[in-house]
Amino acid sequence: LVEVSLKLLPAPTTRVALGFSLDGAVLADARRWAALPRLEPAGSVVLGPAHATTLRSAAAVGEPAGGRSFLLAIGLESDAPWVAAQEQRLRDAFGAPDVKLEAGSALAWSDRVGDLANGARDQREFVSPHRAPTALAPWLDAPLAETLVFHTAHGRLVLDGTLLPDAEEDGAQLAALDAAGFRLAAGGPGSSRARVQGVALASLRGRIRTALDPLGTFGYGDAWVGLSAPGSRSPLESVAGAEADRRA
Repeated sequence: LVEVSLKLLPAPTTRVALGFSLDGAVLADARRWAALPRLEPAGSVVLGPAHATTLRSAAAVGEPAGGRSFLLAIGLESDAPWVAAQEQRLRDAFGAPDVKLEAGSALAWSDRVGDLANGARDQREFVSPHRAPTALAPWLDAPLAETLVFHTAHGRLVLDGTLLPDAEEDGAQLAALDAAGFRLAAGGPGSSRARVQGVALASLRGRIRTALDPLGTFGYGDAWVGLSAPGSRSPLESVAGAEADRRA
């Protein structure tokens, strides 16, 4: 059973998005991450070098002088004094950010960060008890690190399985990740996100989508595309019907 509760609250008075370019040594240094669990960010994500380049470009920021690097993307939302205090603690741990965006620009950039976790053709999703990327140290120089997405708030790791073309090597990597506490939750050799979804889950998603967005106004990831409640109009049909009603 799934219960959904939606609460409408005033927008935060201050919204800031920060991006810190970090190398593998910083990611593996537990002391740098000691303060992070005590913060209250709206989002905290470590991204591989390929994704980092995409996000820096979106923020009109050039590549760091040191070359290949990861990116820690953090969103802060609250009243101004609390956001400023959290930002200072992050600066103390990681130095000056390469990216700092505010208000609507911060929100748009944070949305872009979220979208990167759903773009892989052969996506592997892992859950773990880890709240810092230090556990990923053995793989930071491996090909799979190029497009990794690690959510520090809840230990979710997303990898692109296409970077592991050899089946034997793929199995070895998955076993090593499992031993390090990263449990495969979705995806894997011979599977896809579409096949791991059950009929009941697809039906539930469709009912939620139809109830919250009957006109199909919003964009969705591939898990939601084409889903609508039984007996209801599809998003395109709803838009067409609404337009016909308006003209009438």
